[in-house]
Amino acid sequence: MRMRRLLNFLFSALILFSFSISACQSGPSRAETYAREHNILEQNIVTLSQLELDPNAQSLIDQLSLLPPGVQSNEKTLNYLKEITADRKISENELSRMNIARKISKLSEGQVEPGQYVSYKAGILYVLSNKNPNLVRAYEYLQTVSDKALSRMASFGIDDNVTDYIQFVSTLTDRDIAVYALENRLCIEDRNLTEQEKKFLQSHKQNITEMLDYYLSGIQAIDQELADKIKQLPYMKEKAPALKNVEALEDILSLASDTTNRSNLETLYGKGTERNIWPVALERIFYKAFDNEFDENSPFEGTEWYVNSKLAEFQQKYNKEMDEANPVEDKKPQVLGINYIWEMIGSLKKSDDDINLDYALMRWVLGANAVKIWGLSPVRSDIAFNNVKLAHEEGLVVWLEYCPVYILETRNPDISVESYCGQLAGFAQQAERLGVEVLVVGHEVDVHLKRFDYKTNALREAVDEMVKVARQNYSGLITYCTWDGPWDVCNINWEPMDIIHPQIYKSDTTRELTDSEYINIINKWKNKMPRKPLANSEFGSLTISEGASIGGWNDLLKTTPYHYDTQAQADFVERQLKVLFKADIYGIFLQCWDEGVNPAAGYDQSEVGYGIWDWRDDEPKPSFWVVYKYYRER
Repeated sequence: MRMRRLLNFLFSALILFSFSISACQSGPSRAETYAREHNILEQNIVTLSQLELDPNAQSLIDQLSLLPPGVQSNEKTLNYLKEITADRKISENELSRMNIARKISKLSEGQVEPGQYVSYKAGILYVLSNKNPNLVRAYEYLQTVSDKALSRMASFGIDDNVTDYIQFVSTLTDRDIAVYALENRLCIEDRNLTEQEKKFLQSHKQNITEMLDYYLSGIQAIDQELADKIKQLPYMKEKAPALKNVEALEDILSLASDTTNRSNLETLYGKGTERNIWPVALERIFYKAFDNEFDENSPFEGTEWYVNSKLAEFQQKYNKEMDEANPVEDKKPQVLGINYIWEMIGSLKKSDDDINLDYALMRWVLGANAVKIWGLSPVRSDIAFNNVKLAHEEGLVVWLEYCPVYILETRNPDISVESYCGQLAGFAQQAERLGVEVLVVGHEVDVHLKRFDYKTNALREAVDEMVKVARQNYSGLITYCTWDGPWDVCNINWEPMDIIHPQIYKSDTTRELTDSEYINIINKWKNKMPRKPLANSEFGSLTISEGASIGGWNDLLKTTPYHYDTQAQADFVERQLKVLFKADIYGIFLQCWDEGVNPAAGYDQSEVGYGIWDWRDDEPKPSFWVVYKYYRER
């Protein structure tokens, strides 16, 4: 009996040993093989090999493979996988966390600068290392709100406070404020949701003023002078403060709380400087925060710092001029615009930073609210399109003018209407994509192109076709720019257009018109089609003593003696503005911001041209301060 038991035992042991050897020689597990096929890092493959390969395990490995290597190799990710494989099962909560991590990673692809990815990575690792079930519920709610909300919170960087914030917002009964709060990170910029902020979110309409005071008191505790300067800003003087004011003020409180940039902030608002007009750099920062560009463009970095610091320098240098100009109280035209030309033509070479600064000076110092950009298709249209983006960043309404004549007249003055409109179609499509507010389909083409003769029906028929093509490719407002000829001679059909847009100078090219003569011409344009708004496409003056007689006909400088005179320019610009502000018209566009060197002009445009900014010396002419007096709100 004993011998039989011993033999049975040995036989069983041999079978177990053989099975063990067989198992060891069978190679990697299916989970391990699957992980290698999906390029999982080796240190994680060892852990994943403990899993039974089922649909859950496959899903986990698939999601892991989509995470960036820096996340895959992180210790928190490895610990997460060890937790999963400890019981060889994957719970629904564990799988949800990995799914969220993958979605955050996907959001970051191609959307952020390398430095910004730090926040995304921190969010991914937080998701993987945090077992709080509220985290999953918070992200599930974010996904029901909008892609923007999900991306904004992910780029902010998730932590316990942010998760609690999302959970709180999900309980708000007002869906609109919940969406707005999450998409704009309202009340969480400092990563701390106070009871006061909770109360505000629950009933924001009743508590906007109280919340503004709450944030202002926080700024005041840090810097009383900064708080006083903020109270001067036009945004803070609104009778009915908007919800965005709260968001912007919260952002500025966050700036003021950052000790590393406090001296820079003091530079921008002009600490210790007495002035009547508010700090324009601070106004721009408030707008950027108000307009939700604050996170991507720090006021103290790159282009933003360049523009902000230059604005602060300008105000410091011209404090007297800015403070002492007496604003004109007459009713302003709705559109207060500037023509921006020579950068597109190529006679001025500027960096994007300098163009940004031009637009910032127009908007935040001069008080313009619109800019007309001349686009020279097809040769230099990309320059114009880039300018559209830069102008929009400064809050300027863009009128984009299709103006190829300065290129075509030297290459193909006989261009057909079909060719012209074919190029216009592509130009209009890009204007649509860029959100251009007004498209000008042509610029006095009859003066430059032989086929577009105003003495026949050729011009009328051509402009009709331009408008038709533009309507097919663009959904905004449409107009055409014409010279101020007699209405019937110009022979243009304005009916299908949204705005009437002639050039009206206070001159007949031989003498300056009287005020009554000038207003009569303006009224002629207004009264012919009273249902259509009238926007004067050009007014201004050459920087010469003779500017009042020459008006807009600068070709006369090739044959007429002239004398450089900045004050004469300023005086003539003011006499035009005085009439235009009494004319009750929709819009005006000053000719122009600045001019460069153009040998083909036959005279030095940079010196005696129409520009109110002296490009050579990089400073404003006296005419700049005349426009400031009329355009700027006080």
